[in-house]
Amino acid sequence: LIGGVVGVLQAVLDLGNVDFDPESGAIFDSNSRDRVCEGLGVLDAAPQVEACLCAQAQALATQEAGASEAGSPGGLAYAMSCEGRDQLAKALYSRLFQRGIVRRINQAFESE
Repeated sequence: LIGGVVGVLQAVLDLGNVDFDPESGAIFDSNSRDRVCEGLGVLDAAPQVEACLCAQAQALATQEAGASEAGSPGGLAYAMSCEGRDQLAKALYSRLFQRGIVRRINQAFESE
């Protein structure tokens, strides 16, 4: 239990270090992505995690590349990637406490 909690907390903190390319919204440094995946125990799935984090942003960057410069919302792919990263961190943290720690505490009190 403690190892899992520490791993998720490490992943949440490491998500704050994940940065994205300002133009494409792709992850700038794969080492930070790998640390997040390591904390979650899914290091083998790092490319899939990156694909999920960046899918919307990369689709938008592709659209932007085909748009005229005047109509392009420039930097939106980066903002979308950052928003996705932040939402993932919030979800992991929330689930850790709602479903993990609080449930265990309640179970401990029920057994007494």
